[in-house]
Amino acid sequence: MPAAFQLYRKSQTFFGDDGQEIPGGYLSFFEAGTSTPKHVYANKSMGDGTDNGVTVALDASSRPSLAIWGSGAYDVKIYDADDVQVGEDLQIEIPGGEATALPALDPDKFLTNDGAVMSWADILQVPDPTGHADQVLSSDGTTLTWIDKPEDGAAGADATNVTSTSTTFSVGDMLGQTGTGTGTNIGGRSQSATVTFATAFDSTPVFIGVQVTNSSLSTGGTMPSWSIATSSTTGCTITFTMGEIDDTRSDFNFNAAVTFKYFALGVKAA
Repeated sequence: MPAAFQLYRKSQTFFGDDGQEIPGGYLSFFEAGTSTPKHVYANKSMGDGTDNGVTVALDASSRPSLAIWGSGAYDVKIYDADDVQVGEDLQIEIPGGEATALPALDPDKFLTNDGAVMSWADILQVPDPTGHADQVLSSDGTTLTWIDKPEDGAAGADATNVTSTSTTFSVGDMLGQTGTGTGTNIGGRSQSATVTFATAFDSTPVFIGVQVTNSSLSTGGTMPSWSIATSSTTGCTITFTMGEIDDTRSDFNFNAAVTFKYFALGVKAA
């Protein structure tokens, strides 16, 4: 329910535009900016039995005969005892507008706002730390609780999904593995090597990298480039190529087999 506020006190005296009191007159209430009648109430709760209707009579002293409470914004027209309008009040509302009004009190909650309207929200309170030395705060998604603190160096909960060896590591369903190999030297400008993965992937690896580990592979001192010719879940074929401007120079030909390391990354369910 919108916040209630008191439009007029019963002690307030009304006057017409000519400055004269208007005993026996009345006030008519409307939605602000419209001709739609709007109800007022006898008390702040605006509950059952307190509806004053859309008009309130003025007594012989030109004061309201009833307490006048409402919510939102009102236009008020002021009439004398002869039903002649002698004044009006426009856009009567809570000072500062509805957004600044405090909502009805709600136990065990705290006051907050959404940037426009104040409201009450549940209190999220940290549980009493008494008796919980060497514990840390956790949650089951609903309630905050204290749990035992892991020992120094103990793996966190997520570490149960991480494994490693000297040549492999896995995180969840991703596996990385390394190995070594040697090319087949047949002279000329290229040679190849076939690699068989120690552990087969569930699908073709998403990445394969190669590092050449020897030098002096040609009398001209050049080093080869490499490419993955084919790949599958179980292995790959690597091609090593010597490139140079002058294909007639024999000192650019391979004079030794390429040795290398490789790294392959792909999906492998546990």
